[in-house]
Amino acid sequence: MDHMEQSRFEKATDKSLPADCVGSVVHAFTVLHAFDLDHREMTLSEVAERIDMTRAGARRYLLTLIFLGYVAQDGRLFRLTPKVLDLGFSYLSTLSVVDIAQPYLNRIARDTHETTAIAVLDNREVVHLARARVQRELAPVVTIGRRFSALYNSTGRVLIASMSDTAMVSFVEDADLAGPTPHSITSKAALLAALQAIRKQGFAIVDQESELGLRSIAVPIFDRRGNAVAALNVITSVASVPVEDLQGRILPILRTAADEISSALIVDG
Repeated sequence: MDHMEQSRFEKATDKSLPADCVGSVVHAFTVLHAFDLDHREMTLSEVAERIDMTRAGARRYLLTLIFLGYVAQDGRLFRLTPKVLDLGFSYLSTLSVVDIAQPYLNRIARDTHETTAIAVLDNREVVHLARARVQRELAPVVTIGRRFSALYNSTGRVLIASMSDTAMVSFVEDADLAGPTPHSITSKAALLAALQAIRKQGFAIVDQESELGLRSIAVPIFDRRGNAVAALNVITSVASVPVEDLQGRILPILRTAADEISSALIVDG
């Protein structure tokens, strides 16, 4: 488990929770979050170990989630069911930006022949809400709902750069800069300088900082109040697209789409 995952799966004790929080709800969601791409099926012991819970406690939560339909059991193995998608559907259905953006995502993918996505900032992570894929060898795959460190993702950086000076500095100062790759910026001063440059130029390029072999470029999407509410990006492989091509060929296409989505949000809002 990497350092980001570990922070999300820290055991929530009654002492660490605010007085009005229900601990059992926290634990239930912790069990759900234990399942991911690398842990699609787990035994009871594996679930308990992953979330730092006793076997007896993990068993009770798993059986409750089975009763509610969010978890299925096959012998000794437990896995999530499609019903977990209901947890995010209500949120997604209220976001007009997703419905508005999809045709533009399709157009970007068609014009650039690259994978494109739209993401929002959620605390210290970015979450992909919609995407358009291309059928091409080496094309990166974007998973809806997957989370990434905002500091090491182009969408996250362009959204952080859109914050006020105080909020941006606070975001960086409170960060754990143990970068995912050898290319990741691990100096807070250097990261703040990069964010200030992104704010000035209006776009962010992240080159192999989130994952080796991948580079991406992102631009912000604004609501009618002028707030950056989402970011549009193109994700490419190092082997197929040079950095110069991101800025020279792909950036104008992204900027046009982002401006059109922002204008549509103003009318929709």
